[in-house]
Amino acid sequence: MMRHAYSDLRPYVCIVEGCDADPMDFASRAEFAVHLASHQHIWLWTCKKCDFAEENQQLVEEHIYLAHTLSEESDEVDISKKILRDISIQQCPFCREIPGAVSFVGHICHHLEEVSLAALPQAELEEDDQGG
Repeated sequence: MMRHAYSDLRPYVCIVEGCDADPMDFASRAEFAVHLASHQHIWLWTCKKCDFAEENQQLVEEHIYLAHTLSEESDEVDISKKILRDISIQQCPFCREIPGAVSFVGHICHHLEEVSLAALPQAELEEDDQGG
């Protein structure tokens, strides 16, 4: 019904805080789902020597080299990781429901599509519904 409108509107904007992905990259729910899967798990990286922790692995590795004076050739980078959060079991940022892992992407897409359609003039929507 409205699929061609969604491919023109590009309603799929990443909901993950700090993600700078271009919404123009996602022409379909499928493309958006692939992107969201890259955010499925947010990792927390930790220096085992002092418990310095960060979501960015490179920052923790830099910390280890600087704070614990390791050479870049050293294989002694003592780092651990654990899942900080799984976005597929988070609250929906639009309605605060917890849709669950199976329906998370579809749930979020539905909200994003509703928002994008609200930006269209009503006449365009009526014309589209009539096959125009």
